[in-house]
Amino acid sequence: AAASAVAATPAAPGAAPATSGFNETVARTAMYFSAAAYCTEWLEAGNWTCASCERNAAFELLHVIEGAFETLGYVGIDHVQRHVVVAFAGTHLDSIPNWIADLSFVKDEYWPCEEAAASDTACRAHRGFWRAYQTLSTNVTKEVAAALRAAPPTYGVRVTGHSLGGALAVFAALDIRTNVTAVANGTRHLDVYTFGQPRVGNKPLAVFADGLLAPHMYRVVHNRDVVPHLPQMPFGFSHAAREVWYDVDDMTTHEYRVCAARLEDNACSNSLGLLASSVPDHIYYYDVRVGTTCATTIAEHWPYAHAGGFAALRAAVQRAERR
Repeated sequence: AAASAVAATPAAPGAAPATSGFNETVARTAMYFSAAAYCTEWLEAGNWTCASCERNAAFELLHVIEGAFETLGYVGIDHVQRHVVVAFAGTHLDSIPNWIADLSFVKDEYWPCEEAAASDTACRAHRGFWRAYQTLSTNVTKEVAAALRAAPPTYGVRVTGHSLGGALAVFAALDIRTNVTAVANGTRHLDVYTFGQPRVGNKPLAVFADGLLAPHMYRVVHNRDVVPHLPQMPFGFSHAAREVWYDVDDMTTHEYRVCAARLEDNACSNSLGLLASSVPDHIYYYDVRVGTTCATTIAEHWPYAHAGGFAALRAAVQRAERR
């Protein structure tokens, strides 16, 4: 492992280095919640029986939240890990190549920085991600507050999402941290696990998020996943800490690095440079093909689920990039 990263020891699956706070068992559970957020038909029917749902079978689904731009999340109670869970869907698989190709670099003012009297009020958020979250915000804080009232007093809040859902999760966590009283006053714990999350804003916003959410925010990256490197840093975007990088194809081997506790650790996935270009690595997290684990038959929901599917997906990405 690089000097700036903490290497995990595979001898104890799910364990994390004592100094990092990262827990792989919790992360995998959060990934199943993130994957379930893609199962719109199940969630809208109040049906917690999708394939990813069944990985957290004791979950109590309370409310589904839908916003503009086809955004969706849900709130419920995990009675196993004792958290109110907020999870957001990302971009559906058949749209990912076009979504990557069309991703804009336009930013809007992130006004909560100024409201919080942050030392640097020049926070700017990705326009698309921020505007999408604002259509969810009122219901997110209302439903989380209601779920906390319904849950035992020892339960915390866990926010999660994959891809675009990870971007929404960051904004939701900041919203909950400042606007849900039981979290804002420290009565209830808050943590954040995102997967394949894009950058959501500029460096002042990343510093602001780090100040409110660290050290309980973990940004999991699968090997050469391209999306965590978008929008690119030269366009004024930055991640908040803390990256957890699986620099292997198979994430089930428990080999990962908990990267340095700073905004961007260039010894982790940033070290790949232009090699961080994989769409398949964006779709596979742990043992989940994200966006396809709703029904038992993957091919029903993913057009690339066949022999040679990754080659077809890469070709689709290349066609989108040439437009």
